[in-house]
Amino acid sequence: MQDLYFFNDKNLSLLELQEDSLFNKLNKYQVNYYIEESINIGINAAKQFDFIDINTLFSKFDLEINVVEIDSNNIDIRGE
Repeated sequence: MQDLYFFNDKNLSLLELQEDSLFNKLNKYQVNYYIEESINIGINAAKQFDFIDINTLFSKFDLEINVVEIDSNNIDIRGE
C-alpha cells in the first residue's frame, strides 16, 4: 500500500489514455493537453456534487459498491 502515491489524477489519466489506439500518434504536448483538459472537465462537472453526501449520491443514481477480497500484491481498480 505504500506505493499508492502513484495513483494521482495525472498518472491515472495517462494510464487510461495509453490504452487508446491512437495514443502513439500524440506528441508530448498533446498528451499533456488531453490529460489537463480532461481533469479540468471532471473537476468542473463534479462541482455540482460538492455538498452532497456520498450515500445520497449512491441512492440518487442507483449505485452500489461491491467490495471483494484482493491479493495485497495486486491492485486492480476499475470504474464503469
